[in-house]
Amino acid sequence: MIVYASKSGNTKQLADALEKEMLVRSIPTAEISEEEIASCQSFLIGYWVNQGNCDEETKKLLTKLHGKQIFLFGTLGAKDSGNYYDAVKQRVEALLGDNELIGHYLCQGKIRPEVIERYRVMAKQKPDDEHLQMQLENYEAGITHPDQNDIQLLLEAYRCMKSKLHAPKR
Repeated sequence: MIVYASKSGNTKQLADALEKEMLVRSIPTAEISEEEIASCQSFLIGYWVNQGNCDEETKKLLTKLHGKQIFLFGTLGAKDSGNYYDAVKQRVEALLGDNELIGHYLCQGKIRPEVIERYRVMAKQKPDDEHLQMQLENYEAGITHPDQNDIQLLLEAYRCMKSKLHAPKR
């Protein structure tokens, strides 16, 4: 089952690609029922990053899952710098409890236009702030993400993960 939370459409875009690949429906995290949680052994869970961790809807869902196989996929405004992506993944994976992690994919997503505009204003006010300038450049470069390459990498991660799936318990 594919379940996702998406604020700006980035994670939904990834969920849609997985849905097409797997030929199963994807549903927003807020719409999953207790019956669906109980009846499914494996979940592909999409999240968006909020302040270095997954969004609150995803956190809430993860607390309801026990003994499940989970493939995580997420989007965030930052480009992959290695250390930051690794730190985000570790924080999200720490929420899995007794579930089995079978894969994790993270990529850059576009930032909402109003956020980029806010950074443009701040950058004009503080032209010597190198960190702020770098963030703005990163956000502007991310306007095309997730792109076809990001989606292809997600699908490759999913295909590699498929061999780790166990047969459903009966």
